Amino acid sequence: DTTSTISYTSIIKPIFAYWCVGCHSSTSAGGGYDFSNYDGIVSSIKNNRLLGSIKQQSGYSAMPQGNKLSDCDIKTIEKWVSAGYANN
Repeated sequence: DTTSTISYTSIIKPIFAYWCVGCHSSTSAGGGYDFSNYDGIVSSIKNNRLLGSIKQQSGYSAMPQGNKLSDCDIKTIEKWVSAGYANN
């Protein structure tokens, strides 16, 4: 089971830093989301917005705007969320 090896610090945080923090940071929290830290990411998981947005599903704001995360990045984030989104 690889889900236990998905590290927030080394895998998830860099994805968000690259794709999301430009618009979703403490100084510019687009849509009210600050993805520059663990708690900000978790808040979007708990309100059921994160996965729908990054999968660009109907009824969600497609994120990131203009591009879509790779299927690999989306699956990695999904596995991390399903495994309980450890802050590791």
